[in-house]
Amino acid sequence: LQSGSLPDLLVSSVPTYPKVDSSMGVCFAISMVSALTQLPVRREVGMTGEMDVRGYLVAVGGVRVKAQGLAEVGVRTMLLPENCSDDD
Repeated sequence: LQSGSLPDLLVSSVPTYPKVDSSMGVCFAISMVSALTQLPVRREVGMTGEMDVRGYLVAVGGVRVKAQGLAEVGVRTMLLPENCSDDD
């Protein structure tokens, strides 16, 4: 990137109720930071976690299933907020 320029970026969000895919909030935020800074995210690291409207991390459920899914595709490191649960 040239100094002072930003990559083309479109962000679209539709509020839904009940919450759908709220566990991807951290992934979405990290992806946006990566796109804007052009710093790649390591492919061998998985993450999950909800972000509230103030940007704070919120615990999510279904951690065991998410970890199993990541392991199936070769991910060995998982980042998640504190106080998450195995329950869905």
